Amino acid sequence: KLSCSMLSFQRLCAVASRAPSIGPLAVRRGGVAAARLLGTGGSEGERKIAALLREKLDPTHLEVQDISGGCGSMYMIAIDSQLFRGKRILQQHQMVNQALGEELVKSLHGLTIRTGPGTNS
Repeated sequence: KLSCSMLSFQRLCAVASRAPSIGPLAVRRGGVAAARLLGTGGSEGERKIAALLREKLDPTHLEVQDISGGCGSMYMIAIDSQLFRGKRILQQHQMVNQALGEELVKSLHGLTIRTGPGTNS
């Protein structure tokens, strides 16, 4: 039987090989904030992370995916926000970690973050 961490690594490799199509839970905004749930609507962990990021970073695009094989220990996040404009990638990632909170980030086995400056729409 495979452990959660072994399944996580296998799933991470599989997901990374087919990026950028990364998420069952996506939020896109064009004028008015609107949530679009893809697939099964995402896990509780995906919804919690997406809610924190929507609240604190006002994303124009947001995708959150549990890549742990279902145990909720690893997530992939793709987020675009105008708040990232003029910031280095390291600063953008720090903003994401800060929005999630130290307790949540420390509870995860792994976190993959892809950030961008957002659009003007």
